[in-house]
Parts: sequence; C-alpha cells; structure tokens
Amino acid sequence: MRPRTPRGKRISATRRQANQTRMNPELAGKVVLVTGASGGIGSAIARAFAAEGATVVLHYHRNRRSIAALQRELSHVKTFVIKGDLTSEAQVKQLFSRAMKAFGRIDSFIANAGWWENSGRATA
Repeated sequence: MRPRTPRGKRISATRRQANQTRMNPELAGKVVLVTGASGGIGSAIARAFAAEGATVVLHYHRNRRSIAALQRELSHVKTFVIKGDLTSEAQVKQLFSRAMKAFGRIDSFIANAGWWENSGRATA
C-alpha cells in the first residue's frame, strides 16, 4: 500500500522520491526546459529534474493529455507547459521567450524532442 498524506491522499512515487535526500542539491530552484516532455524519455527526464527540486518547463507538440497528466504528477514543484512545433523557427523562439518571461532565466536545456523519418530504406 502506498503512503498517504495527512488528508488521506496517496503519495506518488515521484513525490516520495522528492521528499528523500536529493542526489544533487544544486539543482533545487534551477529552471530546466525539457523538449518532448510528453513522451517516455522526456517525461522521465522531467521527473528526474523535478525530484531534484528543479522548476521544469514542459514542452510538447501534440500529446496534450500526457503532458497534463505529467504536470499533475509533478505538482510538488513549479512547472510550466508550452506547446510548440520545433520544426518552426518562430515557435522555437516563442518557446524560449515564454519560458524566459515566466521564470526570468533558463539554467538548463534538454533537447530531447525528435522524430525519425524512414524513407523506406532498411535500417539496421
């Protein structure tokens, strides 16, 4: 059975981890922008930074449901969600501009988002 708060709510694994000793206390309060945070690797990266106490800017392109769930899961730290198409230079500029406006700085940038175009050639 999962531990509960004084009000009886279950405590998520991410929140339990955040309450334990942090691996890198220097990350607490840092602003980290993670592209592709709605996907598997991106959400794991965002969780790891949140567990260290960082403020996390969560970028997504299409998967609003996953990013909303992740933001709820990371409610123990400051988060900010930004939608953007990284193939558009204007939207990339807007991504950074909105993050800077929200927090005044970006301390770390994780360029995780990406896709692979398969042009019909066999890949190893």
